[in-house]
Amino acid sequence: MPNPNITVSRLESLRIKIMAADGFTYEHEFIEKWLEENSRSPMTNEELQHKNLTPNKAIIHILNALKNQNYDVERKNALRIDRFCKRI
Repeated sequence: MPNPNITVSRLESLRIKIMAADGFTYEHEFIEKWLEENSRSPMTNEELQHKNLTPNKAIIHILNALKNQNYDVERKNALRIDRFCKRI
């Protein structure tokens, strides 16, 4: 069942999710800027073992599924509103 609190426009604003050495997932732009000046985790403040970043494919897949699911719901709702407006 789609989450009514997540809209397509909200999902469009989400950026690529990247996993750092601490196992946490961050927005790509944020973690790259953070690592330019830091070698510690922004979540735990522990020293990172490395600065390699990996796309979190599981999170990206879930966000894409939510986006597609909510897009379909919004499209159906727009069609219902359009049909209703034509009746008045």
